[in-house]
Amino acid sequence: MTPGDKTTVEGDFLPRTSAQERLVQLGWIRRAHGIRGLVVIRRMNPDTEAFVKGARLFLQKGEEDGAWHSVRSIGGSGEDLRVGFKGVQDRSAAEALRGHGVFVHRSTLAEGDPDEFYFFELVGLSAVSAEGKLLGKVNGVIESPAHEILEVQGDVGELLVPFVDAYVGEIDLDAGQVVLHNTDDLILED
Repeated sequence: MTPGDKTTVEGDFLPRTSAQERLVQLGWIRRAHGIRGLVVIRRMNPDTEAFVKGARLFLQKGEEDGAWHSVRSIGGSGEDLRVGFKGVQDRSAAEALRGHGVFVHRSTLAEGDPDEFYFFELVGLSAVSAEGKLLGKVNGVIESPAHEILEVQGDVGELLVPFVDAYVGEIDLDAGQVVLHNTDDLILED
């Protein structure tokens, strides 16, 4: 797809494969807001500081090619923000963005202490028992009211692991693994 193929929005287009390797999803566009091209973005983390005027955000829907857009205005608080992008000037253009994911380069996120991590960094890690037995790979992190849950897929099925000290031990991003404890207590699903 080339920029000329997009009729309702403008942006710098990148190949999907090269962008996805470096991008982190911060939220998604829920709907258009008003008649001046604003959209409502649901943030995955209301504390993120990536949504500021002038920020460059990558918008992509499913497997479609995405585009970089600059934030021209921002308002609201909490989970939902009202955001205007340069080149998106009317409701029709904003409606075309509904359902798009909102991404940034990993390098733009704040670096924490060496023992801190983002949940997205856990996806793809090997999950091993305290004895060193491979249990599977982390497929995702599920949010729940009580705590997050690691979704681990292995040879025996899906293992849902509460992200609490009783079950999650050492996380070593460099070694590519997370150590799980008390896995016999957990329910395996097919």
